[in-house]
Amino acid sequence: MKNKITLSILLLNMICVFAQEKEFIVKENIEDVISKVSSFQSAITNDVMISSSSEKIFETEITVKEEEYNSDTSDNYLKSKLITPVLITSNWNLVLEKISINETKVSITLAQALSKNKVLKKDQITSNGKIEKDLKEYINDEANKVEKSPTEDIVNEEAEGKVTQMANAIHMFEKSNYAVQYPKDWTMQSPGPFNEPFCLFGPKEEEYVYINLIKEENSKPKSGELLQAYMERNLYNIVSKRVLITKKELVNATTYKIEYEEEIDEVLKSIRYIYKVKDDIYLLTYCSTATYFNAYSKQAEAIMKTLKIDGILKNIK
Repeated sequence: MKNKITLSILLLNMICVFAQEKEFIVKENIEDVISKVSSFQSAITNDVMISSSSEKIFETEITVKEEEYNSDTSDNYLKSKLITPVLITSNWNLVLEKISINETKVSITLAQALSKNKVLKKDQITSNGKIEKDLKEYINDEANKVEKSPTEDIVNEEAEGKVTQMANAIHMFEKSNYAVQYPKDWTMQSPGPFNEPFCLFGPKEEEYVYINLIKEENSKPKSGELLQAYMERNLYNIVSKRVLITKKELVNATTYKIEYEEEIDEVLKSIRYIYKVKDDIYLLTYCSTATYFNAYSKQAEAIMKTLKIDGILKNIK
């Protein structure tokens, strides 16, 4: 990726909690530190963590969910000035920077803390230094040393592309000009069932859940045509006329979003992002039966946010 992409944590009514930033340097290459950080993440949360990377920078987030704070909270990650017992969820920004082949700088910062969906102010909550200490000890612990094995770079027999095992729970699929990260319990097929670039199937075979990428070949943008104008002209080339469109919006100059439903044997719900990349149009879609749509929507959006086309992370809402 040519430019550094800054990872943002976007939550409802977000107000940043400015806490001290902790930095330290470890005598390991950045790839091994990334693997350890991913394992540390997995030990704290089961959620898919969004990450971004460039040649020298890796950025991600850690979420500590609903720690209980009362009179005895010595094992928690925060110092709370709140009087009544509360449950607090904290979000942390984590940045790894390559200093040299065998040196990596680690920076971790408290980004925000929430209680009952309300963002706490900086005078109510601060880091107590425990998560920074635990992370440093975890990275430096010889018991967590990264062992080199053939599974570091594996090729999925069902996917004609490179599937890299990034950590215990995350794989990255790379092929030609695109890449995507996904949980290991999802199944990658490339090309997809309809010869699309890829199709990701949800964890359970009996559930109709998938994410796929399509390159639109039938309708190209006109020379100099803006995405908004293209969508006004081609809306029903992008989705079928039989669907019920529940929402559509221009996200930015190169991204359009449509939410829609259709009924075949049962109701299917979809979120589709339309990307204009130079003179090409790509469609990234999450689709599920109405029964499972909400159960997987958060995870699906997290996967979709990792899509890169031509090395550029595609920003979505």
